[in-house]
Amino acid sequence: MFILKLILKLTAQGSRLTQDLEKKMAKPTNFSLFTTLATAGLMVLLSACSGDESSLSSVILSQPEAEPNDTTATAQLMPVPSTLEGSTSSNGDGASAPTIVDADYYTFTLAQDANIILTLERFGDADLDLLLTNAADTAFSTPLATSQTTGSTPETISASLTAGSYSIWVNPWATNNRATAYVLGAHLLGTGGSAGGGTGGGGGGGGSGANCNNNQVSEGTSNDTFATARSVNVPVRIVGNVDDLNDPDDYSTFTLLTDSLVYASLTFTDRAADLDIFLYDSAFNLIDSSIAGTGSDELMSNSLSAGTYYMRVFAYNTPNASTDYTLCLQD
Repeated sequence: MFILKLILKLTAQGSRLTQDLEKKMAKPTNFSLFTTLATAGLMVLLSACSGDESSLSSVILSQPEAEPNDTTATAQLMPVPSTLEGSTSSNGDGASAPTIVDADYYTFTLAQDANIILTLERFGDADLDLLLTNAADTAFSTPLATSQTTGSTPETISASLTAGSYSIWVNPWATNNRATAYVLGAHLLGTGGSAGGGTGGGGGGGGSGANCNNNQVSEGTSNDTFATARSVNVPVRIVGNVDDLNDPDDYSTFTLLTDSLVYASLTFTDRAADLDIFLYDSAFNLIDSSIAGTGSDELMSNSLSAGTYYMRVFAYNTPNASTDYTLCLQD
């Protein structure tokens, strides 16, 4: 069992960080802490975990978008793992292909095979899409994976990629001539293998297979316990909301017919909230958890045997009352 002790007192955030540390230490093992170094604009993710491929990579850098990054030729280098804050715009209204005013492209290189999750959250009612392709595919004519949900739903891509260079496109499908702010995240989840959703040149494989965006369901009602968990089929995107006072827990259950590597990502736009996720087996034993700090998305991956499992979304703190979330489960 790993024990992580962190004492940081930076500006006025020091006391809050200490409170978060105490919270994490009181929760099950496999915990993560986000601390903000405000003066440097740097976000560091410190993880204590079992050391298998279910753990997130240990350091996440946060950086701003750097113009010009309007073409694949001028794409901004994005370290992996990292998060990035940017903005994009078009004249699109969602009815037809837009004229892009400010396109945003990013590139990253993997030194070895890896499982990766990309997340895109936008602010406001704009519709942004997320595309991943090999670096050689400069026109994104045969993307390896896409996430193109409607409206302001967060986008998620998970893929098993081989060593090589890749490109990301944040596509402003419908922003109605307004600059739309977003947060783009790239997260590593252990070592990868052969890809399952296509092939490509330039040092890359395909995506991870079926996309959770193709099967969206609501959380359902009376899903507050193991006994009343919402039954879903993986891959699935579950949209719901939780409230730390009145509705702190949402449970879902799924059954795997074969051994599978399952990814889970929880995204939400209320950055004052703190939501966590927990994975249990059919006997309600805890398998894994992702409990990052306030305002941080949750990610995990686990190699699971065939059988029945439960996923719990827990509202540790929702100061703005009910908080909407999107839970993506993908194998």
